[in-house]
Amino acid sequence: MSIKKLTTEPTEADFEARIRVAISHAFPWLAPGAIKHQTKFSVRLGRKSVDVESRPNEARADIILYSDTRPLAVLELKRNGVALSTADEEQGLCYAKLMSPFAPLTVISNGDETRVLNTLTGVAWAPDTTDEKTLANLFSNVGKIATSQVTEAVTTLLGGDSKAWVSALNAVTREQLAELTGDLADAQLPFGREFLISRQATDECLDLLKKGHRLVVLSGAPLSGKSNVLREICQKVETEYAMAVLFVEADHGGGIIQRIADALDKSLDWSISRDETRRWLRKRSESPGANLVVLVDNVPSGDHVLRKEIEDLTSNYFGARVQVVLALHENAAEAMQASQNWLTQSPLGRAAVSVTVGALADVEFESAQEAFRGIGMVFALGAKHSTELREPWVLRALASMAAAHRSQTELIEDGQYLQIPPMVGVDVINHARSRFLNSELTRLYQCMATAVMTDARDASRDPSLLLSSIHTFMVRRKTLTQIMHHLDVEKLIQLGFIREFRHSTGVQMLYVRLPELVASELALLVADSLSELDPDQPKLYLGEIEFYASLLPMGDIIVAQAIFDAATKKPDIIGEIVDIVLQNPIQQVPVLGVKFAMIMPDGKHGTLTISEDGCVMLTRDGKTRRLKGIDPSEVSCTYSNLYAWIVLAQIVYHYMHTLDEEVEAPEVHSTLLEVCKAPAPLRKPNLDYASFGIQTLETPTGVSLTLPGQGFLDSATYALLLMFSRRSLQAGAWIDIAADSGCVHLLNRIITALVELTHTTDTASAEWAYDTLHTRLYPALKQWLGANGMPSTE
Repeated sequence: MSIKKLTTEPTEADFEARIRVAISHAFPWLAPGAIKHQTKFSVRLGRKSVDVESRPNEARADIILYSDTRPLAVLELKRNGVALSTADEEQGLCYAKLMSPFAPLTVISNGDETRVLNTLTGVAWAPDTTDEKTLANLFSNVGKIATSQVTEAVTTLLGGDSKAWVSALNAVTREQLAELTGDLADAQLPFGREFLISRQATDECLDLLKKGHRLVVLSGAPLSGKSNVLREICQKVETEYAMAVLFVEADHGGGIIQRIADALDKSLDWSISRDETRRWLRKRSESPGANLVVLVDNVPSGDHVLRKEIEDLTSNYFGARVQVVLALHENAAEAMQASQNWLTQSPLGRAAVSVTVGALADVEFESAQEAFRGIGMVFALGAKHSTELREPWVLRALASMAAAHRSQTELIEDGQYLQIPPMVGVDVINHARSRFLNSELTRLYQCMATAVMTDARDASRDPSLLLSSIHTFMVRRKTLTQIMHHLDVEKLIQLGFIREFRHSTGVQMLYVRLPELVASELALLVADSLSELDPDQPKLYLGEIEFYASLLPMGDIIVAQAIFDAATKKPDIIGEIVDIVLQNPIQQVPVLGVKFAMIMPDGKHGTLTISEDGCVMLTRDGKTRRLKGIDPSEVSCTYSNLYAWIVLAQIVYHYMHTLDEEVEAPEVHSTLLEVCKAPAPLRKPNLDYASFGIQTLETPTGVSLTLPGQGFLDSATYALLLMFSRRSLQAGAWIDIAADSGCVHLLNRIITALVELTHTTDTASAEWAYDTLHTRLYPALKQWLGANGMPSTE
C-alpha cells in the first residue's frame, strides 16, 4: 500500500505559519499576538486605491502588520530558500510609503533571513533598545512623508515586477471610460451607463492578443460600435485576464505616448515627460509579468506623428509585453496599412491583424435584447426581422430616446418594462435633428443629400449599382465633387464620414456615414419637391412618393418625414396624400417580360429576366443561362403602389404613437383599417440572405399569408397594438367592422396585436384581448380558412 501526497501547493495553514515565523524574527522582543497582520490591504496612487492581496501559492506575498490599529510595517514575504533581493526591498518600501497612514517599517523575510528597514531612509532599522517603548518612539518621531518620496515610490512601483501597476493602470482606464459615460438619455456621450452590447469582435480581439499579436486593427464605419468594443475589452481584461489595459483617445492631439503620460499624471500623480513615458513603456514591454494592452480609440488618418508612434510601439525596439489595439474607420485602416506609394504594405500593415465590426449578427442581437432588458426595456415581438435594428447607431438612438421617455413617464412602475417598437420610424430622424447641431456638418450633409438625390434620379445607372444604392447610402464620387468642393470631400473622407470604394461595375463610389443625418437632409429635399406639386394631379404625388420611397435607403421613413415637413408650409398636404394613396390600392402586376436586378446569396449581383413566353434567364458575371425547373407562375406577379402604402403605414403609426389617449380620432382609425388590409407586409424588401427573413405560406387560392408567431412585421400592425392597448369603445367597434370584412390580412394583423396584448401586465386589457380573440377573431379566421380550402386551428 502506498501513500501519495495530493496537496502540492502551500496551504493557508502553511502560509500563516510562515507569516508568524517572519514576525517573530523581525520583532523577537514582542509578546505573541502583539502584532496583527492582514493579507489584503490597499495603497494610494494619486487618486486611485490599488488593492494588494496575498495568496498562499505565490512565491512572494505582501502583508501589512499592525500595532494596535496603526500600520507598523509592510512585510515582504519570500518562500524558504529564495534569496532576498533589492527588488523585494524596493517593492516593500513603495507599499509602506504609499500606505495612509504610511507604515514606518518595511520587513523582508524568507524565513531564514529577515531584514527590517526604515521606510523613510531605506536603511536597516537597528534601535538601541528593544521594547514596546521603542515602537511608541518610532510612531512619534516619524513625520509626514515627502512628496518626492511618494513620486519615487510610484515610479518604482509602476516600473517594477509588481502587480500593483496592473491595478493602477486599470484604475486609470476606468476613470477615462467614466468620463465618456453618461445617462443613457444623453446621446452626446458615446457610452450609456449600465448599457453595453456584447460583440463578437471583442472576443476576436482578445483571442488575437492572447496569441501574442502585438498590433490589432479594429475597423468599422463611424457609429458601428468600435468604441464600445474597446470598452468591452477593458471590462473583460480586468475581470477575466491577467493583463493591464490603458484606454487612450487619440483624436485629442499630442500623440499616444503624451496622452499616456497625461493620463498617468492626472490619475496617479505620476508626473513624467513624454520621453520618460516612452522609456517606461519600453522597460514594461521587456519585463516579466503581465502584458500591457494599449487601446487607442478614434485614430485619425493622415496623422503622421501618431502613425510613427504606433510603428515604434510595435517595432522590435519594444518587447512583446506591450500590445496595441487601434480602433479606426475603414479609410484610416486602409491608409495606415498601406505604404506611401499605395503599392505595398507599410510596416504597420505587415504587423497588423484585422478585426471588423459592423451590423449585429443573430447572437449579437440577442445580446442587444439582453442589454435593453437590463435597463428595463424590451423589443416588441418581431424586432429580429428588422435589418435597421441590426445597426449599432440605430440601437443607441432608440435606447437614448426610450430612456428619455421612461424618465418622463410616471406610469411605468418598478419591475415593468418599456416596450420598444420592432421597427424604425420617423423618430430616428427627429432624434438626429436634435443631436447633430453643428452647422458646418449640416452644410456638408446637405450637399451629400443633394448628391444622393441626383444619383437617384439618374435612371441610366447600371442595374446592380442602382440596386446597391437602394439599401446603402452611397454616391458616385463624380456626382459629389460636382456639388461639393473637392477639399470638403477629402476632409470628410479623412474624418471617416464618407468612405471611398470601387463598385463591382468599376465606378468610384463613396459610402455615406451618419445615415440618420443624411436621411434628415433628404427628407427636407423631398418635402420641397412634394410642396411644389399640383394637388389636382394626384398621380404626380403617387409617383413621387413611390419613386423616393423605393430608391432611397430608409426611403419610407424619409418620405413620411418629408410629408410632415411639407405640412409646415401646406397644412392640407397630409390629408391630400392619404386620400390619394387610399384611392390607389396595392395591385398585382404581371412580370412576364420584366427584368429584375438581384443580389445573389454570395453577395454578387445578377439580372433575372422573365421573357414573354415564360422562360427565366439569369445573367451574372457577363454570362446568361436559362434556369430549368422554375415555374414562371411562381413569380407571375409583383406589386405596384406598395411603397406608397409603406409610407402610409409609417404616417398612421406616427399619429397613433403621438395620439393623446383621451382623444378619439376616427379618421386615423378608419385609415388604419384600410392600411391593415394590405396583402403584403408593409416594409421595404430585405435583399440580405440572412436568417431573420419572414416566413410565408401560399394558400390553394393563391393568397400569401405570413406564418403566425413572427410578431409585428410592419408599423401598421404595431399601430394596432397601440390602439388596442387603450381599449376605447371605438376600438371595440373597429374590431367588429374588421371581423366582418372578410379580409384575411386584416384578421392576421389584428390577431398578432391581440395575442401580444394577452401578455400585458394590465389584467383587464389581457382578458379583453383574450375574449376578443376567441369570440370574434378566431371564428372569423376559421371561416375564411375553410372557405379557401385550408385546415383551421386556433
